[in-house]
Amino acid sequence: MEKITRLADLPEGWYDNAPRISEAAILAAQEIQRSLADLQAVPTVNGGVQLECHAHDFDLEVEVGID
Repeated sequence: MEKITRLADLPEGWYDNAPRISEAAILAAQEIQRSLADLQAVPTVNGGVQLECHAHDFDLEVEVGID
């Protein structure tokens, strides 16, 4: 969580003409990170694994293939 919080310290223009990282983005990223503690692993029909997290206002699904 500390690493996400430090992103708020990046100045405007931290990369080319990039804006500062918004407070809303920081808070959302922190909420997602907290929710990942509830990450579930399920099998896929092709022999892989899907990692899922369904919480609050977002759904995260990452499929890990067989290779």
